[in-house]
Amino acid sequence: MEKRKKRPAEKQNKKQTKPQSSAPVKNGRSDVVGKKTFWRGMASRVYTAAAIIVVTAALVWAFTAFFTVENIVVYGNSRYTVEEIVELSGVEQGDGLILLSRAKIRENIIGDGVYIEDVSVKKLLPDTVEITVTDKTVTAAFEANGAYWLISGSGTLLELTLTCPADVTVIKGAKLVDSAPGRSFTCEDGAKHTMLKTLINALRENGLMEYIDLIDITETYQVVLTYDGAYDIVMGSAEKIAADVARIPTVLELARAEGKTSGCFDMRDGSVRYTPDRWKGNILS
Repeated sequence: MEKRKKRPAEKQNKKQTKPQSSAPVKNGRSDVVGKKTFWRGMASRVYTAAAIIVVTAALVWAFTAFFTVENIVVYGNSRYTVEEIVELSGVEQGDGLILLSRAKIRENIIGDGVYIEDVSVKKLLPDTVEITVTDKTVTAAFEANGAYWLISGSGTLLELTLTCPADVTVIKGAKLVDSAPGRSFTCEDGAKHTMLKTLINALRENGLMEYIDLIDITETYQVVLTYDGAYDIVMGSAEKIAADVARIPTVLELARAEGKTSGCFDMRDGSVRYTPDRWKGNILS
């Protein structure tokens, strides 16, 4: 029996496949949905922010409308009337209490009140502003051609007056320049200015300023202090004047213990030399 021959296998045509693009295929429906979601989110945030602004504005209006200034109370003032302090403050009845700036009120009063040292401001609900004033104290007075420039403890010029208040230290022998209320005192002579600043600070720090009747700085090499109407104390070194002032309480305590109720102490050379005579401008031997 004759075997049947196999037909040669037909060559199969290989199917050619197109290379796929690496770019994603856009889905039109999904893109539209995403954009809608984005704009909905944006709108939600805008509406929320707007609502917060409206509520905040409403609260501010409510506080401003319901908490208004009806009472202005002033404490501590001695040189200014209540009306003057209120006018300086800039606060008026009917102002919104919540929006008032305490710092601005304080700045207004101190800026225009030469005699005012410090100001404390409180806002008390529902309708009160409380102002507490601390006045400057007149510490000394510069002789100025028959008049007197009054100064505070910090050296601020307060006013020019024809009379010197009692119990105020008189400063003699120093000419002032650029003088105006509210400014710090400035001496024409720079050496005297520096010496006076140091001297006044030292006297205040040692609690002696209130006992000094006169500071005569006509000559910087012999500055004379008159103490409580009984003693003259002569100093002459700008470099050690603060240290010399610190010695005064001990020097006077020892003098009183020895029965020296008046006289003059010369401290110019570093030692302390005493004479029962008051200072007359002579150099002590």
